[in-house]
Amino acid sequence: MVATGQTSPEERRTKRRVTVRTEVLRDGKPSISFGRGENISEGGMMLESSQAYSLNEVVKVRFVLPASPQGAVVTSEAKIVWAGPGAGVGLEFLGMKDEDREAIARFVAAA
Repeated sequence: MVATGQTSPEERRTKRRVTVRTEVLRDGKPSISFGRGENISEGGMMLESSQAYSLNEVVKVRFVLPASPQGAVVTSEAKIVWAGPGAGVGLEFLGMKDEDREAIARFVAAA
């Protein structure tokens, strides 16, 4: 439930999202943890993970786009823009390389 005057993550999205289930590597300190990407767009993705995340925390993610002709490995920094117990977290990609953003756009368009 969203408090009055706030928008839900779905309402804030500006790019089309598609379901993708891929492993996501989070370079954390002092260890590396894993999560599962649930949906993706050019601007970000929803991450399902048992790890605790803080709102506005910046993490580094690395994942492979399924069914990508080149097996595109995407690496990007991402900011936690929403987090909820049992609901996963929303990631907004930061400073992503153009070729990675284009690979995601092609993947989304083909879905």
